[in-house]
Amino acid sequence: MRQKPNIKRIAIFSAVPLLVLGWAAFRPELIFVNNQVNETDLKQKAGNQLLAEGTFSSYAHETVGKAEILDSGSEKFLQLSDFKTSNGPDVHVYLIKGADAQKVTEGNFIDLGVIKGNQGTQNYKLPADVNLSDYGSVNIWCKRFSVAFGGATLNQSKTVSFQAPMNLETTTSAALSVQQGQWQTVGFQTNSEILVTKGTVEPKVSFKGAVKLVERNGKRFVRFEGLKNLPEFDAQFVKKESLTVGADLSKAELVKLGTIKAGQKGAEFEVSKELDVWLYRSVSFTNPKTGKVFGFANLRSEQELKRKNLLLV
Repeated sequence: MRQKPNIKRIAIFSAVPLLVLGWAAFRPELIFVNNQVNETDLKQKAGNQLLAEGTFSSYAHETVGKAEILDSGSEKFLQLSDFKTSNGPDVHVYLIKGADAQKVTEGNFIDLGVIKGNQGTQNYKLPADVNLSDYGSVNIWCKRFSVAFGGATLNQSKTVSFQAPMNLETTTSAALSVQQGQWQTVGFQTNSEILVTKGTVEPKVSFKGAVKLVERNGKRFVRFEGLKNLPEFDAQFVKKESLTVGADLSKAELVKLGTIKAGQKGAEFEVSKELDVWLYRSVSFTNPKTGKVFGFANLRSEQELKRKNLLLV
């Protein structure tokens, strides 16, 4: 008698290649592993000149430290110092044209290569023909997902030749940056706001509004804007890639933001910068009495949204 195929076994063997491909693309284990780099601090070498410097701001991931352009006389380098960001797959260091570190478009950056480590001092040699009057910012860019982890605008420094080891904290910098080849006086943007991710309130047939994750003055906030037709709801920041109406959040990791009343057009809630916003990708709207999810917003970066639109064309 001919045996019937074991459907369960076939399904298991079919799933294995998909799991392997998924692991290779997303490399989830990198989230928990740090790669420490300790290269030579070029500021400690006599004769080197500091040409420009900037402080990193966080975009999709917590990113801190300094980006510095140094000239040894024969070569120029980008140095990342006191640097720390999240680990991830296929992360590169980009030198960006202009002062907007988030503006990553075709032809406006130089790829300095795969990042050497997500923590510590590291140096990247610049092309000999690079015109530093054109390139005024640095971006830590994940090519796999087209997402910026963090960036820094380079402010022109008073020329400093290092004759001996010194404390750079005593070095003053002019508040200058380069944009489109012209010198332009800028502030240090302590009050500027960075849009990290955003999403539209769903389902659109019933509700209106937007949710944004923003960073301002070193803090992060989840902001609700232009809300219409929504009843009272409890807002929750959820560690999930996406949500749907009726989603079960009983086992999900989430942060309770607060309650928004019916007819309220907007609200803003601070969230901890310890949260990895690449994992907290959704906001749920739940009924305060039943705990049921009746609305949501899936949060994405500008780069992801642009990439999605290009794929739809």
